[in-house]
Amino acid sequence: MFSSAVRTGSTTSGLRRLMTAGLLTAVAANGLTTFAAPQAGAASSVDGPITRSEVLARAQYWVDKHVPYSQSVYAPDPQGRGYRSDCSGYVSMAWHLGTSLVTQTLPQVSTQISYDDLLPGDALDKESEHVVLFDHWVDGAHTLAQVYTEPDFGQFAKHENWTRSTLLSEGYHAYRYKKIVNDVAQPQPLQIGAITGNGGLFHTIRNTDGTWAGGFGDVDTQAGPLDIVAADGALTGGDMQIVAISRDGKLHHTARLANGNWLPWGDVNAQTGASFTAADVAVASVDNELNIVVTDTDGTVWHAIRHLDESWTAFGNVNVEAGSADGKAVKVSATAVHSPSGSDTDLHVAVTNADGKIWHTGRKHEDGTWLPFGDVEVQAGPLAKVADIAIAGTGVDLQMLAVTADGKIFHTGRKSDGTWLPFGDVIAATGTPLASNAVTIDAAGEPNGDLHVVIGTADGKVVHTARKTDATWLPFGDVESQTSNPGTVVNVTAA
Repeated sequence: MFSSAVRTGSTTSGLRRLMTAGLLTAVAANGLTTFAAPQAGAASSVDGPITRSEVLARAQYWVDKHVPYSQSVYAPDPQGRGYRSDCSGYVSMAWHLGTSLVTQTLPQVSTQISYDDLLPGDALDKESEHVVLFDHWVDGAHTLAQVYTEPDFGQFAKHENWTRSTLLSEGYHAYRYKKIVNDVAQPQPLQIGAITGNGGLFHTIRNTDGTWAGGFGDVDTQAGPLDIVAADGALTGGDMQIVAISRDGKLHHTARLANGNWLPWGDVNAQTGASFTAADVAVASVDNELNIVVTDTDGTVWHAIRHLDESWTAFGNVNVEAGSADGKAVKVSATAVHSPSGSDTDLHVAVTNADGKIWHTGRKHEDGTWLPFGDVEVQAGPLAKVADIAIAGTGVDLQMLAVTADGKIFHTGRKSDGTWLPFGDVIAATGTPLASNAVTIDAAGEPNGDLHVVIGTADGKVVHTARKTDATWLPFGDVESQTSNPGTVVNVTAA
């Protein structure tokens, strides 16, 4: 049985494009995590545990095979086992069940959950009529879901968008198969940007095996010339999105696409209507949407979003929502952190004020409200005046790095319950001294929980270290000795 009122038409999103390229992006403990998509030869057994990526790959199999809807005909899964090719048979096939259940009996092998807890491979079931397989939320507000469905007689298995409002009004309930398991997160390459004193931006990549992909590449030659004083980057799918500040305080956007090509610089001020003069910028990927946080020369904190459809919101004044950071904000960093259940993603923001103190806030995904700014040093311990900060999400935890004015580096973490770890000395933890004082810093969390840290030093060099999941640190490594010399580096970004 079916209900056609909720459908909004077939679409191919950024996530869908990744799947067809052999990659699958899914929500996991560290934000946007990339998994190798399983091939037709499934890893699961009938009625056994099955990963979310395999569930989606099995669903995609019937889409690719153009399997028609039928309440009497059985169609093969990738291994040749037959399943009734109606809506509930389709979900039964995707979950690799031993038989084709119906909409009324699928809840017997699953657990009811909330809409905002939906993850790839869960189901939306109107028990008396129709069921679809959930892929992902198309938008950060969770108003539009992309689903797999066998819709009706005369139609074929589809991948399309359904609205949340109609799903709710028509009585669809969210369910999670009892034997579905999260995929094991795999490491991703680390992308590094280095801003030089003459306004250049250079880019390189650290491979997952610890080797480097080559020398620093000049972004000006790819995206166009720009006189840059600050920049930050974040991954949305396979693309590295970068927002930069030019020397005149204007904001600009480019992206290194998954295929290695760069987009031309775009004028963010023109897209958002921003009239302030930017001083520092941070970006974060929240549900694959680019969140931009800016401090201006007056010390105000601003926030905007670049949506999946490439449209931009206007900048909103964060201080109006979250209060003051005890004075003018100077430096800013932003990241996405998952809820304890892994089903939702919040934006976290840290700033330093003119006194060199660190303040933290967060934007709740569920309703867009902001937490009040809180004094981090009250929670994690006092530091000398802070010159730069970086935050990154690892799992459900927030990691924070601080560079003090005397060139030292400290680390703390905010646990999922809101408590903070004491600041620890990173240089001491690595067991290797820096040849020159730290000046600027950025960090990126790995899907497996590792934390990468990139440092710009007073002599204009770039240094890398990492904090492993067991809380040990790698020795400092000279990035330029393994890549190339981009010039005198004054700022860094990592994603």
